[in-house]
Amino acid sequence: MSLSEAEVKEKMGIDTFSQISQLKKYHLSYNEKYRLFLIKENSHWKNNSRIENGFAAYLKPAIGRNKYKKQRKPSKDGYQQGHIFGVELIQHISKLKTPEFENFKGKDKLPNNFLENRLVKTYNAGFKNIFRQTEQANGYGKKKSSKEYIGQAKFEQQVNNFLKHNESTNSNIQVYYEAEAIYNDSEISVIGTRLYARVVGDEKHPLNKIVDSKKKEAKPYIPFHVFIPNVEE
Repeated sequence: MSLSEAEVKEKMGIDTFSQISQLKKYHLSYNEKYRLFLIKENSHWKNNSRIENGFAAYLKPAIGRNKYKKQRKPSKDGYQQGHIFGVELIQHISKLKTPEFENFKGKDKLPNNFLENRLVKTYNAGFKNIFRQTEQANGYGKKKSSKEYIGQAKFEQQVNNFLKHNESTNSNIQVYYEAEAIYNDSEISVIGTRLYARVVGDEKHPLNKIVDSKKKEAKPYIPFHVFIPNVEE
């Protein structure tokens, strides 16, 4: 049985999202079946603001072919090493939108794989891309095959599959993607992750369609904008 919205908030240690400065500008609605929050703010991609605890990037098919070793190691207390920005998506980075690159000179003449290598070396070196994440929120482990549960990994997989599918059909297509770790303002722990993805220039598809009508199972479609609580049932 899925957790209720009140139970999820209790596990996160909050009463309302007005307590969380990173989420104040969004309208969140709880989907009990999939135990995540849908974000209905549909104009975010046009007015994206600076992300302090995560990454924003433009992703393209076949940008890089580097393979990165997964650093996911389950801990004794049931938590896993979650990644804010999924390792599988790093090879697709076209342009990284972070403060350190906003005024980077010569950014149009960067060497091959510069952005993805910088992301791995700079952020993973200080564990800025890694945090303690529950198995359900991560989406890896014994529950990853559930047809009714959607963890962060399923959203990342959908983006990755979309880009791979378009490697030969449309090499110019891009996905704007955001991944942000959300903190409780009064604590230092991550209470969840906010994920956003949209095909650049494509506004015709409905936001947050998460059900495959033919297979009757949970499957996130692009575009999506969600908040995944870092809790376990």
